[in-house]
Amino acid sequence: MLNPSTKHITALFDEAAFTQPLVVTTAAHVQDDAIIPEVIALLENEGLDLPERSSFPLESFPSTIRDYALDLATTYGVPVELPALCMLGALSGAMGKSWQVANVVSQRVTRANLYIVLSLNSGAGKSIANLVARPVTRFEASRGEVFERDQKPDLKSRQIALEADLKRLKQSGKDGPIDQERLKAIVCDLDAVRIGLDRSVALSVGNGTTTGLGNELSRVDDETLWVYSAEGGHVVDVMLGSSGKHAPHIDLWLSGYSGESYNQTRGRASAGGGNCVVLKDVCLSSLLMVQPVVAQKLVEHNASRERGLLARMLLVELKTRPMRDEGHGATVSVELEEGWAHLVNRILQQRESVGVPRNLSCSREAADVFRVFHNETTVAWSEGNLADMDKELSRWRENAIKLAVVLQAATNAESLEISVEVAKDAVRLMRWIGIGMLQKFDAPRYERLENRADRLARALKQRNRECLASNLENRHGFSLEEAQKLARVYPERFSVNEVHRGGRPGNLVKLLS
Repeated sequence: MLNPSTKHITALFDEAAFTQPLVVTTAAHVQDDAIIPEVIALLENEGLDLPERSSFPLESFPSTIRDYALDLATTYGVPVELPALCMLGALSGAMGKSWQVANVVSQRVTRANLYIVLSLNSGAGKSIANLVARPVTRFEASRGEVFERDQKPDLKSRQIALEADLKRLKQSGKDGPIDQERLKAIVCDLDAVRIGLDRSVALSVGNGTTTGLGNELSRVDDETLWVYSAEGGHVVDVMLGSSGKHAPHIDLWLSGYSGESYNQTRGRASAGGGNCVVLKDVCLSSLLMVQPVVAQKLVEHNASRERGLLARMLLVELKTRPMRDEGHGATVSVELEEGWAHLVNRILQQRESVGVPRNLSCSREAADVFRVFHNETTVAWSEGNLADMDKELSRWRENAIKLAVVLQAATNAESLEISVEVAKDAVRLMRWIGIGMLQKFDAPRYERLENRADRLARALKQRNRECLASNLENRHGFSLEEAQKLARVYPERFSVNEVHRGGRPGNLVKLLS
C-alpha cells in the first residue's frame, strides 16, 4: 500500500522535477537551484512501498508513433499500449547497432536494442504486431531478393571457376611439384566465396534454438539480429531451458544486450559436429508476444532473475480481450501507415548505407534526468521495501537510455544530441513499464520474502537470537547481502550491525522480535 506522501512525491517527480534542469547525483550533494526538496525526501526515504502506476504515457511518443498507435487501437479494439510498444520493438530491431550514445554513463556505450516481451491472452491482438513489423519484414525480403538475384549467381560462378582451377592444379602434381603459393591463393579465395554464399542477409529471426540463433548471428555481417515472434512462447522456453531437460540458455542473451563477445562450442549441425562459433560484438533486440502463463514462467524462473536477464527485459502485461469481429474488414489510415513505414525504412536505409554507428551525445540536462531517475529507483527504492528487487531496478536507467535513443531516432533523426525533453519522455515510459514489472512480481516476491524471513528467524533462534554473518552463511545458507536485504525490508524483525570482537570486524545479525 502506497502511503499518501509517497504518492504525492512520485507525482511531483513526474511533473515539477522536470520543469528545470536537474544536476544532482545524490541527496547528499545538493545545489539550491538543482532539485526540489520533495525529490530529496524521496531519495532519502528508506520505507518506500510499491509505487503506484500512472496511466500509459502515450504523450511521450513522437507523433508518427502516437497517431498510428491510436488508429490501430481504435480500429482493432485493443489497448493503445499494444501497438505503441510493438512499434518501439520494431524500431529497436531496425536500428540494431546503427545508433548509440556514449556520454551518459561513464565507460559505457548504450545502444538502442530493447528486449520487449508483451504478455496478453490468445486471440487478443497479437496480429497487430505483424502489421507493425511489416516494414521491417518487407525490407528484409527485398534484401534477400537482391542477394539471390545480383550477388549469389556471381559467387556461384566464381566458386565453379576456383574449384576447376584447384582441380587442374592438383592434377599438375602428377608431372611435377605443385605451386604452393598458387594453391594457397586458390584455397583462400575459395574459402572467401563459400563464406559469401553462406552469408545471411537476415535482419530478424523467429522461433528456434539458442544454438541456431548463435549460428545465424555468425552468418550476418554485423552480428546483429532482431528476435521477433508473435508466438514467442517457444523462444522463452528455450531461453529458460523449459523445452525438454535442457539447462537455461541465458548467456547469449546477456551478451547480446550489452554488446559483448560470445563463444558457442556446439557446431552448426547438431548431427555431426561442426565449427565453433565465436562472436565478438553481439547485438540482440527482441519483440516477443507471449501468453500470461509464459510471462509467469519468466517471473518465477530463479536463474533468469539472479543472473539479471529479467532486469534487462521490458516485460509488460496487457489486459486485453479477444478482438470483436464486426463482419467487415478493419481498415487503418493509409496516410498513418505510410508515415510509419517511411520512418522504419529511413532507419533501415541509413543502417545499410552508412555502416558505422551514429554516435549521439546527451545534453547535460538530459544526463541529469537519467541520473536523478537512477538515484530515485536503483539507489533509494532498493534501500527500502524493494530491497529484494535490486537486480530488477539496477537496469532501469540503462533501459531508459536505450528508450531515449529509439525515441530520438523517431523524433529528430538529424540531431545528434538527446534533448532533455526526450530524456524525460524515456524516463516516464521506463517508470511506467518498470512499475508494471514490480507489480507482476508483487505477490510471489512477498511470499518468497516471508518464507526467507521465517527461515532466518528460526536460524537465529537456534543461535540465541544473534549470529555473526559469516557463521550464518556457512551453517544456514544466508549471505550477508541477503541478511541485510531482509533487515531493510523487515526492520522490526532483524538488524545487521558491524561489531568488533578482538579480531577482525564482522557483522552481527540479530533477531529483534
